[in-house]
Amino acid sequence: MTYTYTLLGKRWKPIILWKINDGDDRFTSLLKSIPLISRKMLFQELTELQERNLIETSGSENQKRYGLTPLGASLLPVLRTMWQWGESHQPAVDS
Repeated sequence: MTYTYTLLGKRWKPIILWKINDGDDRFTSLLKSIPLISRKMLFQELTELQERNLIETSGSENQKRYGLTPLGASLLPVLRTMWQWGESHQPAVDS
């Protein structure tokens, strides 16, 4: 568990990995789909995810796309379980 937390970090990395897997593969689309993250924080988190070999980039600097590496993709069952747990335990919010 410690190794997994070391790779994932705290708040943003699991969300970023989930969003990349969901098709948000560009910086701007990630920024839009994660409304509370700042540009600076997203850049830092993407850099760390690359350094940890969880994501890779393709394309030119202006057309850069992010994708999961095999190591990053191997975390999807863990992230899916976390998502499902949150869905079933999150308190209902009245509209």
